[in-house]
Amino acid sequence: MGKKKIQIENPIFFELDSDARSTISLEGGIAAFIDPEPLKNQEIEFTAASDIYSFGVIMWSISSGKHPFEDSTNQSILVSQIIANDIREQPIADTPAVYLDLYQKCWDSDSKKRPTIHEVCKQLEIMSREKQFNIDDESTVLTFDGISAQINTIVNKPTVTNEKQAPKKLSWIKKLKKLLFRRGIRL
Repeated sequence: MGKKKIQIENPIFFELDSDARSTISLEGGIAAFIDPEPLKNQEIEFTAASDIYSFGVIMWSISSGKHPFEDSTNQSILVSQIIANDIREQPIADTPAVYLDLYQKCWDSDSKKRPTIHEVCKQLEIMSREKQFNIDDESTVLTFDGISAQINTIVNKPTVTNEKQAPKKLSWIKKLKKLLFRRGIRL
């Protein structure tokens, strides 16, 4: 991300042509990642805003550690529900508010309201530069420094005000750390 690029490893590739709507394969569980707006309205094309939608879903997947709508067994029905009911996955408890806000803007049902890739990169850089995320409503702040040893210290000794929440926060932090490092993102 330091070079103003967001690289998604193991992306799902498919080629768009004039018959794209009839040739998009839903195999492999990609339905939840496809921008529903062009599917709702045949006059709307897949654009960079469609990629931003998909990136928003990927951001949700990072925060949850799950594939979106992983319990859905029929991809065609899932696409129909996403289009007809404008459904999205529910936010995961304790997701940092700034991160949550960004991915929800990315998957906005109106493509004109979605941020550009430059705006997404800028927000991610700000999050990285500030090196802090609000983990809960009690404004408990955990500092992420980019240096692996310091992140490990935070993970192993979280600062919490409520002892009952410590395991929940620790689990979320470990999950975030693992997923971000796996994707080559250093905060």
